[in-house]
Amino acid sequence: MRFRSILVVVAVLVSSAFLASDALGQGRVQGEVTDKWGNGLGEVQIAVERTDGGGSYSATTEDDGEYIIL
Repeated sequence: MRFRSILVVVAVLVSSAFLASDALGQGRVQGEVTDKWGNGLGEVQIAVERTDGGGSYSATTEDDGEYIIL
């Protein structure tokens, strides 16, 4: 249950970052998913959905927890 809560928080933060970057014309979101000790979490699904109906985007974190959505 804790992991699911963390994933929801990450999805919200990523969504906010994506919308902000789109407003600036960047169109790129990147980040890192870590556990409470700072270790990267691999194979985590990241999902971003545009609130203006412009589509949805997804990525899976690498072994070190990093991801990029273009």
